[in-house]
Amino acid sequence: MSAVLIAVFLLLCAPRAHVQTDDHASDRAYIRQAESDLAESTVDTLAVSFSIPKRRVSMTIKARRRIQTFGLLLLVTVLGAAQNNSSGTPATSNASQATSARYEDLVWQPIVPELGNDSPQISILRVDPKTNATLLLIRTPKKMHIPAHWHSANETHTIILGTAVFEHEDQREQLGPGGFNYIPAKMQHQAWTSDGSVVFITVDGPWDVNWVGNPPGKTDLGQTPPAVSK
Repeated sequence: MSAVLIAVFLLLCAPRAHVQTDDHASDRAYIRQAESDLAESTVDTLAVSFSIPKRRVSMTIKARRRIQTFGLLLLVTVLGAAQNNSSGTPATSNASQATSARYEDLVWQPIVPELGNDSPQISILRVDPKTNATLLLIRTPKKMHIPAHWHSANETHTIILGTAVFEHEDQREQLGPGGFNYIPAKMQHQAWTSDGSVVFITVDGPWDVNWVGNPPGKTDLGQTPPAVSK
């Protein structure tokens, strides 16, 4: 129940300017309805709250990106609470407390629920209670393109299973198991992952995703890196 209260609190505190619609009256009605729906929803529903139906609101592309970004932050909160209540590692723990978890005990949630079983999945391993630095795993059942985006914190990737191609600042590199990279905060990057990939990710602050264009969708499934123009 505490996860529900935290999630609703975050939504209520979110700046209203982050939701832009073609009609201010319908905008306010949409926000009120969304808040009411979230207050009555379960933790599972909150985990995918960024897929709230548009209903009567015709939102701009910018609004959809911002709602999805907020939804991912909300997803981290919900997964953290779920990990705390599971047999896996406590997602938030004191720095002096040792934690561990078996892979089969981790709690996973889809990042793009509309993709169903093909959606990449996220599992939050640990969130530092002071800095909100986050350790997490992302796995992709199917190979796919992760469109250009950036994070507010510095990020590292370590490949556990499969392969991933990362592209940033006109540089491209393919990493296999054990491969590592570091991407500074706010640096735009995109990636292409293989079937069954698992990536260990660290960020030295709260984890978020800010899409440069559209978030991943069905057209990104099965995509491989385009040929590099010479």
